[in-house]
Amino acid sequence: MLVQSYVGISENTSTYCFVQGQAKIGHLIWEKHYANGKLPGRTKKGSFWWRDILKLLDKFKGMASAHINDGATCLFWEDCWSGQPLKQTYPELFLFAKKTEISLKDVLAESQIYGFFYLPLSTQAFDQFHELQEILHSLNPSSDFDVWSYIWGGNTFTPKQAYNHLMGSNEAHPIFGWIWKSSYQPKHKVFFWLVLLDKVSTRNLLRRKHMFLPSYNCALCDDNIEESVDHLFLDCRIARECWALIGLNVISSPDMVQRFENLRSQIGKRFFMEVIIVMCWCIWTIRNDAIFREIPACSLRCLEIFKSTFKQLLWRAKKKYFPSIELWL
Repeated sequence: MLVQSYVGISENTSTYCFVQGQAKIGHLIWEKHYANGKLPGRTKKGSFWWRDILKLLDKFKGMASAHINDGATCLFWEDCWSGQPLKQTYPELFLFAKKTEISLKDVLAESQIYGFFYLPLSTQAFDQFHELQEILHSLNPSSDFDVWSYIWGGNTFTPKQAYNHLMGSNEAHPIFGWIWKSSYQPKHKVFFWLVLLDKVSTRNLLRRKHMFLPSYNCALCDDNIEESVDHLFLDCRIARECWALIGLNVISSPDMVQRFENLRSQIGKRFFMEVIIVMCWCIWTIRNDAIFREIPACSLRCLEIFKSTFKQLLWRAKKKYFPSIELWL
């Protein structure tokens, strides 16, 4: 996960650091590796835990910008303190830089900044140099610590906001919410979640992973059709018989989620998700028994497993489901 934050500054140092856990740990790491005034940059040093954290440095800096006071916590070229990193604003001038990981404080401490560049400069770099001088002259440095802010607003870093920024937010189908709100065991919920994502280990998935099998056909029926998620749980002749034994008819549609939604409307009960999850689990069970235990696949046996498994729901179901769940069973 992302490191917790660019730290504010301790009373004894004018530095920032990433923190994982308490701030004291960050200060110990800082005094160990950055007491000489250097800031974390391209050079990764320290324990392997710290080096792993530093791999997220660029992503973190994409979310953070600095309001300059003393400039001690900000890399001159790498960090965002003037709208965007200077190495992006002035790429030609950056090619002439002697020190690419120098802090802004060190630059501000020099009255003449020619010494930070290899001379002579190209025409483009020289024009950019004059623009850079104007930016530096417009700063009003002080002895206060720099203030870091984030693109979501405010000076407080939270892992949740960082995660939302890095991963984005997509509208998920309501069926995923129904899964986690159901009353069944976590293993059943995770299993059905994998079914919806086509991540359960069907023979079709094993073929896509380049695993050799004598046959990739469905293990339940003898129709010589490849065992995909859609076929195994909804299209297979045995699977359709299993759904029919509890009064459900599987429609034909290229959208698997839409087919499960149709089953939901047929069930018409508040515990519809439990019914769908358990039946898929039972179909998967008889499929595995046919492969690994050589027990012939049979829809009646699937119904027996369904009844036995569904009875366990009586111990976990929400009170609002009673007595309708007992009557339905």
